[in-house]
Amino acid sequence: MAEDHEDPDILFAGTEFGVFYTLDGGEHWEQIRSGLPTTAVRDIAIHYQEDDVVLGTFGRSFYILDDYSPLRELSRETLDKEAHIFDIADAKMFVEYSRVGNLGGQKGFQGETFFTADNPPVAATIRYYLKESIRNP
Repeated sequence: MAEDHEDPDILFAGTEFGVFYTLDGGEHWEQIRSGLPTTAVRDIAIHYQEDDVVLGTFGRSFYILDDYSPLRELSRETLDKEAHIFDIADAKMFVEYSRVGNLGGQKGFQGETFFTADNPPVAATIRYYLKESIRNP
């Protein structure tokens, strides 16, 4: 089991048949199914800085639930709405670094031992809830 570091009512429990979460301290449990096979979850860790849940399974690898912070806003009132936009984290804004001879990841005159890496993605992540799925006309 693992407990959220901000809200003690949010718990995660690994079982022989997957992982479950509760938002109300254990009164009601829901299974996390999206992308996780039915397998024994042996270990759960929470990455506090990124709000990720890391799951270690028995023989089926490990899985990461990326940024579960929208669960902190989830409530019956939210689920009754037609749509909801969860809190949006600040996006990073920067000017991409580029020097003559270092365009497109090339090292130019810097030599092979000069370290280069790609810039991080420039975008904001917007998480939302829709009561009904979007249908094509």
